[in-house]
Amino acid sequence: MQLCDGSLEDQVKAVSRSTNRGPAGGFNQRQFMSTMLQIAEGLSDLHARGILFGDLKPDNMLIDPDTR
Repeated sequence: MQLCDGSLEDQVKAVSRSTNRGPAGGFNQRQFMSTMLQIAEGLSDLHARGILFGDLKPDNMLIDPDTR
């Protein structure tokens, strides 16, 4: 497994703390859409392989050093 810098939940909390906004309030539209697209592509790939992921939440979305 590749080295991960944390989870999506960690990233959202860090942005929220640094901007004094609520959850996800510090993400710009490009960051938000990029993250959602990556999640959708990952789920699509899993489903194509016959795998269902039943615990989708920010804490289970791992982020690598390139924010993927």
